[in-house]
Amino acid sequence: MTTTANFQAGLSVRCEALHHAYVANGKANVALQRIDLTVHAGENVAILGVSGSGKSTLVTLVAGLQRPTSGHLYIGADDVALMNERELLQLRGQRVGVVLQNPARNLLPYGTGLDNVTFAQRSARGYRRHQLPKPRQLLEDLGLAHLARQRVNKMSGGEQQRLAVAVSVGAAPGLVIADEPTSQVDRASRDQIVELLLRVGRDYGLTLLVVTHDPHVARALGRTITIHDGLAHDRGQTLEQFTNVNPDGSIPLPHDLAQRFAPGTRIRIIRKARGIELIPDDKQ
Repeated sequence: MTTTANFQAGLSVRCEALHHAYVANGKANVALQRIDLTVHAGENVAILGVSGSGKSTLVTLVAGLQRPTSGHLYIGADDVALMNERELLQLRGQRVGVVLQNPARNLLPYGTGLDNVTFAQRSARGYRRHQLPKPRQLLEDLGLAHLARQRVNKMSGGEQQRLAVAVSVGAAPGLVIADEPTSQVDRASRDQIVELLLRVGRDYGLTLLVVTHDPHVARALGRTITIHDGLAHDRGQTLEQFTNVNPDGSIPLPHDLAQRFAPGTRIRIIRKARGIELIPDDKQ
């Protein structure tokens, strides 16, 4: 990389008891039950999960597009849940870059590659504006110089999505979020997009958070966090889940455990110094 731009140091992401619900057709729906996880600064992480699992909701929260219903979501040292509208706008415009699933939604269709990178830098103010990468230099550094004068509506889907990656780092953010960036391209383009994402993460020191349903993409990122039924399952961390004791003393189990332990299952209770352990009794 030859750019002399001053990119922000990679931003960490930390969720503490993160919960989000919404109302549709008069009915309350829980998108995220309780998420406790940490993504370290400069780390590459894949968020894996089927449609409707809650992974896209997590992206909109991390991107500052909405606030969580409850809990805390720290981007760096700042809690998104406590930000006002102006602070959320600054987060989206300067600190977090986003690549959406549909390439056309990332870009100005009648603009060139240069136009699009320049437009992405419009939110920068004061001294930061002079520290941003030069649009033409950025495209050259990323191997996309041939797109500088080409209009978006004349590009292939793979070219549009790679340009979208360049646009996402135009404002020199500390975190890049890509929501299903390879779902609408062929295998060759998929590999090029993943390679480009890893490159900007490595060379600019950014934190990468990539939502995908493609195991190939997840493996390329290194660490994988799976979202299932609004809960996070992270092989790299001890899984903690929380529930509340009902007034009658019963304890509702998380959905995945309730499926394993049918009503009437006999449970052994082992008392320990710092808590209890529940084990199904195979001898019943």
